[in-house]
Amino acid sequence: MKKLLLGLLLLTACRNDKETNVGVNVGVPEFFGEGSAVVNLTNHPNGYDISILKTKDLCLWHFERGDSINRYLALHGLPSNIELTSDSCAMEIDLPTKQELTGRYGDFFFMDVNFDGEPDFIVPYIGYNSTRFACFDLVNGNNNEPCIGFLSPMDKEPFTYFIFGDRGETEFDYENKTIRIHYQSGGSSIVEMWISFVGSSPHQSLAVTKRVETEYCANMQETHITTYELQGDSLKQVSFEIEKWD
Repeated sequence: MKKLLLGLLLLTACRNDKETNVGVNVGVPEFFGEGSAVVNLTNHPNGYDISILKTKDLCLWHFERGDSINRYLALHGLPSNIELTSDSCAMEIDLPTKQELTGRYGDFFFMDVNFDGEPDFIVPYIGYNSTRFACFDLVNGNNNEPCIGFLSPMDKEPFTYFIFGDRGETEFDYENKTIRIHYQSGGSSIVEMWISFVGSSPHQSLAVTKRVETEYCANMQETHITTYELQGDSLKQVSFEIEKWD
C-alpha cells in the first residue's frame, strides 16, 4: 500500500533546536499544537485509505484509492462517537454506505447522491430544526476547487437543498434517478421540489425541474399555491392557485 503523503509529513516533521540549531524530530502535539493527533483507519471504508490529522481548529481528512483518487477535506471534527487516547493511533471508524439521506450531526457516511455509481462522502451539519448535508464527490471532484487536492462540497443545486428532520426530507429514487425534496420554509410555507437529469449525454446534469410553493395565509381562510417548471435553463412560474378553506 502506498504511503500517504500525510503520514510522511508527520513522520519526518522536525524543527531546529533553539540552543544547538540542529534539526530534531518532534511529535505530533509539538509540531501541530497541544491536542493534535493522527488517526489511520484500518477498515478501508469503500476501498479508501483514510488518514486524519486532528488539530485544535480542524480535522484534515485524506482519502486515497488507487492511483487516481487523492483528496483532502478540511472538516470541523471527527465522528461524534470517536475518542482519541494517543497522538497517533490506528482504529476502525464506522462510515456506512446508505441509500437514504438520514442522520444527525457527527454521523459521517457514504452515499451516491449524484447517481454516478460512486458513493460520495456525506457530512451532516446542524440546520434550523433539521440536519443539512455537505456532499463531497471524491471521485470526480468539484469544478470550483479552491486549490489543488483540497475538495470543496458540491455547491450547486440540488445538493445545497438536501435536508432531513422535523422541517423536511430528501427522498432518492435510484431506479428512475430522481430526487424529491420537501421542507418547511418559514412558519407557514411548504416547498416541494422534484429533481431529475436534464440535457443530453455526456452533458447531463441534475436540476430542479419542478417547484411548488404552498403558503398558508395568516388570515386562516385560504392557501396560495405557486408552481414553477423548468423552461430552458431556469424555473418559470406556470400557475398560481388560491384554495379557499371551508
